[in-house]
Amino acid sequence: MPGDASARVETAAPPCEDAAPVARIVLIFPMSLIAAIAVVAVLAGLLAGGSLRPFEHLRVHWWALAPIGLALQGAPLPEHPELPAGAVLLISYGLLLAFAAVNLRLPGAVLVFAGLALNLAVIAPNGGMPVDPAAARAAGAGTVTIEGTAKHHALSSDDVLPFLAVRDSRAPVISAVNGLCQGGGLLIAMLSDIAVASDRATFRVPELLRGIIDATYAAVLPAHVGVAVARDLMLSARRFDAEEAVRLGVISRMVAHDDLRAAARAATREVLQTAPDARVLTKRMLHDRYEPIDYQTMFWGLEHSPEPREGMTAFMEKRPPSWIPDDMQ
Repeated sequence: MPGDASARVETAAPPCEDAAPVARIVLIFPMSLIAAIAVVAVLAGLLAGGSLRPFEHLRVHWWALAPIGLALQGAPLPEHPELPAGAVLLISYGLLLAFAAVNLRLPGAVLVFAGLALNLAVIAPNGGMPVDPAAARAAGAGTVTIEGTAKHHALSSDDVLPFLAVRDSRAPVISAVNGLCQGGGLLIAMLSDIAVASDRATFRVPELLRGIIDATYAAVLPAHVGVAVARDLMLSARRFDAEEAVRLGVISRMVAHDDLRAAARAATREVLQTAPDARVLTKRMLHDRYEPIDYQTMFWGLEHSPEPREGMTAFMEKRPPSWIPDDMQ
């Protein structure tokens, strides 16, 4: 995320680390459904004039690998398995891939092999079949934990950026803003449980100055300040001070610069007096005030528009970007 960020985040350890997650989404893909689809497909083929006779003389090698691999994907895992779900998933696909490899002469085996190889290529770097938590949140979930069978237990994170991790943290997150707070730093401050700013701190939403579409800001900022003010801050990219930030609702507290650390620690002690499970559930309800994050529009714009490249190039070359009229430079 472009922009200078000097927001300092202090994370207090939760007093109850083994409490239940905020929300759970259990994705179930029953093996019976796969079997039913296979039976329907075979019946449709027979009704269309097909025959099973050509398969009578086929020799299937290492046939046991197929049911073992499928069983590993469908088998339920304990809550805290010694073998990670991602590893179980890799083993199951490895067995299925080996079965397809030794039976490449069978009809359609090449396509099966290619499909399994593509699945394995996705699973290996992600530790599981990726599931988009942003889409899950849009469907009404808070913090996303996907559990169940090996097939759906492991998933990649929805974002390599820290913003949603800060928002959904079980541990209280207190931000102490001691100076320039822009871009990603401002998002971290807003999504913290409490943000305490020095009276010397300044704030800005600079993304559009660089041609960057920021879906997280578009979802978060209006919930803090209202649509009109969010439009003002995002489209003008103007700077504002800590006093205005508190007045608008961007952050919640401002103190004298020399008292910043003490004030942040005092806020931490206040939050730690509240019940951890009730606090997490309350945070989930508060976070429902945020709009779903429209990553689709953001990534489309970043991919198809020349403005992000031009904006960042102009920033590094210390010149105005090409979209600024000559008489304004």
